[in-house]
Amino acid sequence: MNDVKVISFEEQNVYSIRKTGSVYEMPEVIGELFKTVKEKNLEVVGHVFTIYYDEEFDPNKTDYEICVPIKNADEFITNTIKSGKFAVIVHKGKYDNISSSYEKIMKWIDENNYLVANPPNEVYIKGITDTENVDDYMTEIRFPVIKK
Repeated sequence: MNDVKVISFEEQNVYSIRKTGSVYEMPEVIGELFKTVKEKNLEVVGHVFTIYYDEEFDPNKTDYEICVPIKNADEFITNTIKSGKFAVIVHKGKYDNISSSYEKIMKWIDENNYLVANPPNEVYIKGITDTENVDDYMTEIRFPVIKK
């Protein structure tokens, strides 16, 4: 699960909420996001993910955007994630030790002559809405990359 791969992704339209605050408030923001998705009957076409905009991560105060991929709802698109190549690693388990997966992917990016092109994102493949067992969580960490 901890192998880094480079994967190409297509452009993706999302409905999102961007905030600066504590990551511990994110479940409420996700709830707010999905309340609107349900009210507006938006068609979700992928997993929820978060983009982190700060260069240095501070869990108590960070600039983040929680996104849900949608289609056929142009008036609700708040951001378009550009297509490109991403270095990807899958983190399994609770978020308390996700920093080890970030360290692995950053080391891999450097050792394989890539540069980080844009802010990273976390795709929640299996999380709080899917299971109560934190050991079963699966988070895909993606860094947009370009060759040096």
